[in-house]
Amino acid sequence: MSTWGWLQIGLYIVILLLLVKPLGSYMARVYAGGRTMWDPLLGPVERLTYRWFGIRPDDEMTWTRYAIAFMMLSVVGLIATYGFERLQQLLAWNPEHLGAVPPDLAFSTASSFATGDLFCVGSCDRPSWPWWCSRC
Repeated sequence: MSTWGWLQIGLYIVILLLLVKPLGSYMARVYAGGRTMWDPLLGPVERLTYRWFGIRPDDEMTWTRYAIAFMMLSVVGLIATYGFERLQQLLAWNPEHLGAVPPDLAFSTASSFATGDLFCVGSCDRPSWPWWCSRC
């Protein structure tokens, strides 16, 4: 590894160590329900979001409610990803003017993102990460 690579790793470790105490104490206050410096700014946004979605912050989330929320989020993510890929040519920030992704590929990609699978599209005969398959 080059000297620059070792310096980057060292810098990362130093920054990480410098952030441990302030971020740790901030997270402890948040999890304990205490006030933080962001409460005046983000508190009204949080309360509005809770009211909009019908969330009662004092209620505990049971495992069934959590499972339902997780599945709903996965379905919404799948639909959004599929929609983004199918409507790609109409979306902003498409500097290469790419066309829509074919339906089967868009569904394959969206379902892979929703389930956490990373499969290569093409002639690969096994689940692949980018270094296993040249087409990924």
